[in-house]
Amino acid sequence: WSEGTLNDPLNSAKTAWPVPRFEAIFLPEFRVREEPIKIHYTFLELIAKGAYGRVYKVEDKKNGKIYALKMISKSRVIEEDAVNQAKQEVAIQKAVGHHPFIAHSDHYWQGRKTLYI
Repeated sequence: WSEGTLNDPLNSAKTAWPVPRFEAIFLPEFRVREEPIKIHYTFLELIAKGAYGRVYKVEDKKNGKIYALKMISKSRVIEEDAVNQAKQEVAIQKAVGHHPFIAHSDHYWQGRKTLYI
């Protein structure tokens, strides 16, 4: 009994899915992507500021395409209890993004401190 997991805080903290809670709460809608954003995109200009983050005009370094990239602070989303709202934004985009009057996006991911749409 003395060597069981109840008396060993390290073993009791281990899980089968070793994802930090700060990342896990945004899964599966926002997959984890560790590499720095500036590897893939060139930031051209700030388009808008919002309550949770900013929207930038960026250029994809691979194909030269121009995109709007929304960067949302994960800590701000958690502070405002808006995790479900962020996930719903992705769900809505997936549901209606095919419409000709709505900008299509199929790239949603998270970094250490930021959500990207």
